[in-house]
Amino acid sequence: MTRNIPLSHSITSIISTLILIISSVLLGYSAFWGILGGIIVCVIFSKINGFSFINILDMAYNGIKSAYIVLIIMILIGIIISIWMGSGTIPALMYYGFNYLSNTNFTLATFIISSFISLILGTSVGTISTAGIPLMGIGIGIGVPPYVTAGAIVSGAFLGDRTSPMSSSANLTAVITDTDLYENIKYMIVTLIPVLIFSLLFYYLIGKNYVLTQNVLGEISTIKSLINDNFNISPLLLLPPVVIIVMSLLKVNIKYNLISGIILGILLSFIYQNSNIYEIIQTAIFGFNSSNPNINEIISGGGFIAMKGILSIVGGATALYGILEGTNMIKPIINSFIKNINTIPSLIIKTCILSILMDIITLNQTLSIIVPGKSMKNTYKELNVSNNILARTIGDSGTVVAPLIPWNINGLVISVALGASVIKYAPFAILCYLLPLSTMVLSYFEKK
Repeated sequence: MTRNIPLSHSITSIISTLILIISSVLLGYSAFWGILGGIIVCVIFSKINGFSFINILDMAYNGIKSAYIVLIIMILIGIIISIWMGSGTIPALMYYGFNYLSNTNFTLATFIISSFISLILGTSVGTISTAGIPLMGIGIGIGVPPYVTAGAIVSGAFLGDRTSPMSSSANLTAVITDTDLYENIKYMIVTLIPVLIFSLLFYYLIGKNYVLTQNVLGEISTIKSLINDNFNISPLLLLPPVVIIVMSLLKVNIKYNLISGIILGILLSFIYQNSNIYEIIQTAIFGFNSSNPNINEIISGGGFIAMKGILSIVGGATALYGILEGTNMIKPIINSFIKNINTIPSLIIKTCILSILMDIITLNQTLSIIVPGKSMKNTYKELNVSNNILARTIGDSGTVVAPLIPWNINGLVISVALGASVIKYAPFAILCYLLPLSTMVLSYFEKK
């Protein structure tokens, strides 16, 4: 039976939860402790409103169960990173990449490469797990701070999440808003063009700060020699990321895609690095660590164990959302938020804010599409505003802001894959800030 939780209880629960999560992050603790505190607060208010512990546990379990595929993908990403390091795939990508990217504006090139691949693949996770990982290694090798490179990768990766016809997010948005995908893309170009120009300029200027001096070129030469001395390098070591890109184009499930990458990496470890099964298992579980400390400075990490902290956060976050959804705590807040909208700017701006709030509260990008899409459709119809604008507004807000939130599942996956914390890379993921601003400003020029 559905119970109506008072609006004051819903607001108190959610605000308390957000304060606890943000405080734990700012104080340097794991977001898990803030999430755990939020779960306790929500349980207390759920009990006050008549829900039993059995009901609440069932809600939390359903929340975790709904995100099991995310947990599996995160484990696979942790393993594939370490296996690709040990097999020589990432060292080879760095080795050959130095030849082509060391004489360019690397930060600008990173943004362009990530954007291009994400538009083809239509997935931010796929882009980050294929192009993102080697680009991070090359960036470190040529002296670019990891958080700058990560910011450029994230901007490019989420451009495709929002705009690509291959994107599951873009397709979901079209379904939820009852619109045509390709018509939505036409509308999206309007807000994208100024943002894209500014982003290209931003990364060009940022990239000029990391000029390849003789010292840096000398360091690159040293790193290449170090890689060559410690790994058997061959162009065939580039096969795993190529296979993953091809499988992504064929729309193979990301889970099987990553498993294929791991299997190929293991085979290459046997063939090229003369690894034994014990070393490969150890690498998959504990991450890659070379006996050479100089190698560990540029190539190390990954593995299943490294994921335990992130997995606990995702598990806690999905349990928390299960409780929020099961008790209907979010619904009265949404109903209160969307009341009394009577102008186009207020309509678009509130849609934008609601979509971002769903990223923050539910820790889930999908719900930042579904909730505003379903909740705001009637209001757009009442004001005679095209649903294509509703779809574009969601794409310009919740879809691209998700990776900027440290406790959002997208932010957690990216921080693991790229080895850069959300707080550090977020200021450099400029496209993810500019698109919401662009759609809000343009709202004042929209007509019915």
